[in-house]
Amino acid sequence: MDRSIEQRYAIKFCFRLGKTASETFAMITEAYKEHALSRAQVFRWFNEFKNGRKSVEDMERSGRPSTSRVDKTVAKVKELLDSDRRLSLKMIADEVSMNKFTVHQIVTQDLMMRKVCAKLVSQVLPANKSLVTSYLTRIGVEVLPQPPYSLDMSPPDFFLFPKVKRCLKGHRFDDIPNIQRAVTKALTGITPTDYSGTYKAWKTRWQRCVDAQGWYFEEY
Repeated sequence: MDRSIEQRYAIKFCFRLGKTASETFAMITEAYKEHALSRAQVFRWFNEFKNGRKSVEDMERSGRPSTSRVDKTVAKVKELLDSDRRLSLKMIADEVSMNKFTVHQIVTQDLMMRKVCAKLVSQVLPANKSLVTSYLTRIGVEVLPQPPYSLDMSPPDFFLFPKVKRCLKGHRFDDIPNIQRAVTKALTGITPTDYSGTYKAWKTRWQRCVDAQGWYFEEY
């Protein structure tokens, strides 16, 4: 029996036992280890069965054969990345005979993986950077060498800006003063606990980037 079909039966069995999607994913991962379906796949099939689906087989599609992200292809991409995280999208696409766009969707959506620090663009002017470095050195703060800019490594990008954007989402502002007041309110609403948690998450991101050496790995 195809391994992905076998796991779909297991997912259906877990659903019938009253397990949650998260519990099912944990059990599938424990049982199948590196051959387990991705979290996105497990949750998708769990919801299919929850919505009344009976069959574990892929539904036949009419018309032109699709280069769709079927489980077998997703599993193949995962196998390739597990063997070498440095593979480019083009190399993977050539290996599985699929276009780069679909491979990118498989990597980022089905496997929930990302590639960090592949291309780092500095957004700090050299003069300002020198002034900041000199000041920190003068007051005795140790400066750690880091990539000049990366969304995954910058707390404002992965914590502060998204938090402010969520507060502003759905609101319309007639003038700049109203925007300023709304942003100020959002910023003052951030608690010390929020900042503390962000610092811990920041350190986790450092380690993940170091371990991955700037290449593909699962979401944080």
